[in-house]
Amino acid sequence: MKVNKDGRECASWCDRDHQGENSGPWCRSGMIGGSPGYAELEQEDYEDSPNLDAWAIGRTPEGNPDSHFLTAESVSEAQRLADFIRAVAQMRKPEIRALAANVEKAAAEAWPEKEAEAS
Repeated sequence: MKVNKDGRECASWCDRDHQGENSGPWCRSGMIGGSPGYAELEQEDYEDSPNLDAWAIGRTPEGNPDSHFLTAESVSEAQRLADFIRAVAQMRKPEIRALAANVEKAAAEAWPEKEAEAS
């Protein structure tokens, strides 16, 4: 049985070396899949279940490396995330860019005070 530094039993998917010098007490999987898109599981000591992070690796319009992730905290959220990614995969690039712009526009309308704070 694999355990972390605090003695908590690790999840079956944990590939972290908890005895290593710089290791944290939480469980983490390795990359599930590979670049430019992969998933990763992580479970902090105080959490009863893991979080799933879906990563997308790309480049900024200037060509610099860029990465983003969305987190799911349940199987239903993970399924919604997978369904969303499949739907976006069927879109053309201009449609995807328009969707991103529409999300930003809606966010600015919904939370205008947050927009002012960020400036």
